[in-house]
Amino acid sequence: MARSSLPSPSDPLRLEDGSMAMPTNRIEVQRVAVPSNTEAKRLVSQTRRKLADMPALPAQMNSYAAILVYTASGLSDAEISVATGFTVEQVLKLRAAPAYSVLEENIINAVKQESTQEVNSILARGKVRAAQRIVEMVDSEVDVLALKAADSLLDRTGHKAVEKVEVNHMQMLRIEVVDKQTRDIPIIDMER
Repeated sequence: MARSSLPSPSDPLRLEDGSMAMPTNRIEVQRVAVPSNTEAKRLVSQTRRKLADMPALPAQMNSYAAILVYTASGLSDAEISVATGFTVEQVLKLRAAPAYSVLEENIINAVKQESTQEVNSILARGKVRAAQRIVEMVDSEVDVLALKAADSLLDRTGHKAVEKVEVNHMQMLRIEVVDKQTRDIPIIDMER
């Protein structure tokens, strides 16, 4: 009977990079989700749309982006001129371009959005503890703390105190009637 050329379960396995994997060693394999055809088309479409939404052509965007990064880093126009090879006048002209302003605004908004998402994530993780703390403080021995906690708890559960607004407003209305025969335009004067 011929012996099989298959390795035995205890034989090492040679990997593509040349390293050996022993059957007793665990190898972690990172899995990558592959999008479906429809999802892939949507991703490509979004990417193209995002490129089309940029305020200038890619070659121009590089100049704007470099000046924007150097400006945000605190470099002076003269230093930016040295770093980019542009004249100071060119730096000022590029910074004055509408595309530069749009790029700057897009970056600021992206940073704000990212920080807002991070803050919301942090707050979401602490909201259960915060709610528990408010409930605990309702039983505080210090009356001022107990009252504030109780008010906060009632407000957050939809039992806000009724706000009363009094309106004291006097208004006078003066109407002048003009004879139709004179064809004057009547005046309605409202005084406060």
